[in-house]
Amino acid sequence: LFYIFIVLSLTNGTTYQEKTMSEKKLSPIVLFVYNRPEATEKTLQALSACHLADKSELFIFADGAKKGASSEQLEKINRTRHVIRAQKWCASVTIAESDVNRGLAASVIAGVSGIMEKFGRAIVLEDDIVCEKSFLTYMNGALDFYEKNENVWSIAGFSPLLFSTARLKSDVYAGYRASSWGWATWQNRWSKVDWSVADYAEFMEDKGRQARFNRGGSDMTNLLSMQMRGECDSWAIRWCYQQFKENAITIFPKKPQAKNIGFENDGTHSRKSILQILKTKTAEYTEPIRFEDCRIDEKIMGEMLRLYSPSLLDRLLLVLARVVLW
Repeated sequence: LFYIFIVLSLTNGTTYQEKTMSEKKLSPIVLFVYNRPEATEKTLQALSACHLADKSELFIFADGAKKGASSEQLEKINRTRHVIRAQKWCASVTIAESDVNRGLAASVIAGVSGIMEKFGRAIVLEDDIVCEKSFLTYMNGALDFYEKNENVWSIAGFSPLLFSTARLKSDVYAGYRASSWGWATWQNRWSKVDWSVADYAEFMEDKGRQARFNRGGSDMTNLLSMQMRGECDSWAIRWCYQQFKENAITIFPKKPQAKNIGFENDGTHSRKSILQILKTKTAEYTEPIRFEDCRIDEKIMGEMLRLYSPSLLDRLLLVLARVVLW
């Protein structure tokens, strides 16, 4: 494959917490883009506004056109590549442009694996994820705090509206499922994944294991089955499945640090769901973030399960609650 590499630089101010954190080596940021120039620009503008962006390394992987792509699709790909070169988004920016279409799953697996081999950890975004100003502060802090706790599989930037988190003194909580909407992890977790899901047939014979996997949402087993039947192209459900096999957890922020804007237009991998109706509002952490060794809170997980497995009544109640809150 043919790659273009560009190195850029930025300079911005920091707060006390960011100064303390910037004394350590910050985690690299990895961004995957394809053919959505407007969404990509929003993603990069938000990222560049983050505290610590001026001290972070950014690696952008731009996927190539599919065979037989229309002139309209080629124009969108070219416009997206223009956007990623248009500004000095972070302290340094390395751009890798593929001359063939690899697809999102293959791009993420290969791209993240390469970064992990060099840096041992990574913060990952896709071209429809807009983050809050404290996103990098939160991500880097969590990666440092939970690095030696191998029960923690990943760090999520997105967090859905959950009323049961209001009582938490900590700024984070634990969940059964991972999130692909702005996330981070370490090489020693990433390298454990069996992307072929060699035990899939055995798993599908075990209703007990399926029930435990679905603690993160009734969609989990179905999504894995869709992946294995070739009906979707998802690295994320295989990542979630490995987390389940490791009996691990994902750390979520009490204040959402990222949101998905892919529902607004024509995102290839976006689907309408309750999460489209409950559009997330991010919120900045303005005080030092309080991390702690979290355990699963069944009340919080019950609410998250209903969100990812909503009945019609659940949908109506959740929409009404959001209207009242707004």
